[in-house]
Amino acid sequence: MLPTTVRVSGGEFLYREDNMDNHIRLFNLIAPFYNLFFKMQTKNYRTLIEKNIDKIDISEDAQILDLGSGTGAFGYCWQEKGYEVKGVEASPNMYKRCLSNGVDCEKIDITEGLPFADNSFELVTAAYLIHGLTEEKRRILYKETKRVASEYVIYHDYHQNDYLLIKIIEFLEGGDYFDFVKNVPEEFGEYFEDFKIVKNSPWNSWYIFKIH
Repeated sequence: MLPTTVRVSGGEFLYREDNMDNHIRLFNLIAPFYNLFFKMQTKNYRTLIEKNIDKIDISEDAQILDLGSGTGAFGYCWQEKGYEVKGVEASPNMYKRCLSNGVDCEKIDITEGLPFADNSFELVTAAYLIHGLTEEKRRILYKETKRVASEYVIYHDYHQNDYLLIKIIEFLEGGDYFDFVKNVPEEFGEYFEDFKIVKNSPWNSWYIFKIH
């Protein structure tokens, strides 16, 4: 069984709109629209997993933690491969759609820490998550993912590129995209000793970290 999460007073995590940070509030608002792209996302992620899965060595019954799951597309594709997947999502509306798309998910703000024991999951993943976090929150994420992963961490995210449309979208989103792409991969080196970068397209890469 997957590691269980800590629940407040035995109940679900509760969110009030006025307590959300701006990034979570935005994704809570766009969740219905975002879900329209679920099939397209899963098609792309399936291709990437098939292409790159030989770059990691995890057991057939590996437990995977997918951070910032959104509608669950990335976790869903790992689940299709037979792995047991636990999603984590802070936006209540994204969380609901992740569940409706068949991925087990918990409502957790990862930047407040993960309620899982050390080395709980063979693989921890995050797709298009870290570029939207401030540097302070990214560093919390790096520490927590390294702590709960026993074998590998994979971040699917942007690298430096010249695509104007991406820059416009990320500017409107209000995340920390520009600082992130400027400081990758040096930023990772402060937390992970063994990592490689697999370029998947002109604008994104898999950052794969081996946990020792």
